[in-house]
Amino acid sequence: MRPIPDRRTLLLGVALAAVGLAAIMATRALVSAPPAPDAIDARRNPFPPTPASLAAGERVYRAYCQVCHGVDGRGDGPDAAGLFPRPIDFWAHFGSGHTHPDGRLYFWITDGMPGTPMPGFKDKIADADRWHVINFIKTFAPVDR
Repeated sequence: MRPIPDRRTLLLGVALAAVGLAAIMATRALVSAPPAPDAIDARRNPFPPTPASLAAGERVYRAYCQVCHGVDGRGDGPDAAGLFPRPIDFWAHFGSGHTHPDGRLYFWITDGMPGTPMPGFKDKIADADRWHVINFIKTFAPVDR
């Protein structure tokens, strides 16, 4: 039969477990922390907006984005009504002159957008296809700029 540990031994065990858990959590936060905003924004789209890239991006958009952002990028897809905040209306967003670097768009498509229902797609959409969809959504920008 094992002896029952005294209170001091129990407290020491709990303290060591808490320190170990804190170390694991801190390491995980450092490893999974997003890159600095400057590094995100500086990332360039490796794919020019060629007809092939735009076609690939449209396929991705229709499969993954249209349900929330809508057929024409107006933020009025069939799932949009139940979301808060509502999905971005690309026409209004780009039309207002509010644009983001491709690296920022890629980051949001990859990891999601905090504080919104926008999920990350890094496990669902291939790396190249995330870049192609950026080229496609930019076609929603007004052409008179």
